[in-house]
Amino acid sequence: MKTIIGLVVTSLSLSACGYNTPQNLPSRDILEEKVDVGGYQLQFKYTPGIEPVIVFESGGGNDSNQWRDIQEALPYSIRNALVSYDRAGHGDSELSINGYDIEAEMAALHTGLETLGLGDDVILVGHSYAGLLVQMYAHKYPDSVNNILFIDPNNAYYATIADAKQAVLEELDSLRPDDRWGKAVKSQMLAYVETIEKSKRVLEASSSPNKNGCVVITAGEKWRETPELNARWRQSHLQLAATCATPLVVASGQEHMLPSQAEALVISEIVKMAKL
Repeated sequence: MKTIIGLVVTSLSLSACGYNTPQNLPSRDILEEKVDVGGYQLQFKYTPGIEPVIVFESGGGNDSNQWRDIQEALPYSIRNALVSYDRAGHGDSELSINGYDIEAEMAALHTGLETLGLGDDVILVGHSYAGLLVQMYAHKYPDSVNNILFIDPNNAYYATIADAKQAVLEELDSLRPDDRWGKAVKSQMLAYVETIEKSKRVLEASSSPNKNGCVVITAGEKWRETPELNARWRQSHLQLAATCATPLVVASGQEHMLPSQAEALVISEIVKMAKL
């Protein structure tokens, strides 16, 4: 275990999100830096610390602010480095010069982490659409992925090619804002068929999303549009958890937005992974 980007430890006794935390852990500032990832820049927000580095991947349409409360709370429990970032076209990041491709998106993240010296040993934390992203990242860079936490994830067990084609048709009829965010989301959605095809190939290529382990948290309350979709959603999470060889974690009483609705549970699972 090594320290990266410098860590000053002071003596504190704090409690975060309603559970007991260890002694002698510092409150650490979140640093911000734009990184060139191949012709465009992504905005990274990182907290210095030790490996493995906790890397947060946001749900569809969200930026790094989705993780701010968790990123601010975790230093009172663990000494690990923490990284959130804005995907291309989101938050303060520039649009990709190449359009959308899930593999290229994860290559850009990897480039950014490597540039910052944070990419050698990571725990990936992904919510919703990011379930597809973190699984692709682990497939492309398996030697660097220590563990994965899937949070109510979209995944290749749930999504079908027919679903993806319908989503593309709906996107063609939708009106998005004519700004960076709107263009980024539209590009992502128009590439959704290719994203699901690639994600299913990744699923078929390996018996587990990550050779070193993973955990799946599922929403305890139904939130999708129909009973059939809710049943498929839960079943896909059971299948994904089975490939992780870990029990499915249920966020009782909570719907889809678990990073905000079940913050203490998410933090607890991250802390467990960091201490393995």
